[in-house]
Amino acid sequence: PRTPCHVLSPAPYITRVATTFPVETGTPLRIVGGNFYEIQRVYFTTAVDDITNAPVSVEVTDYTVNKNFDEISFQCSRRPD
Repeated sequence: PRTPCHVLSPAPYITRVATTFPVETGTPLRIVGGNFYEIQRVYFTTAVDDITNAPVSVEVTDYTVNKNFDEISFQCSRRPD
């Protein structure tokens, strides 16, 4: 018998964040990198080292991952605190 299993994707990585400045509400942003296969959450934080329990400064709730899984696009919903 066949047993269903879930194969884990490789870890995502970020090479850059692309946008135009100044960043205002509605400004398009792109997170460029790779392995964006199973993204469940996108957020920005003020944490520097360990982000395991980091405070969330801005959470992105409306984003799109492209078909090559190497770019996440969204619009700035508000300026960071």
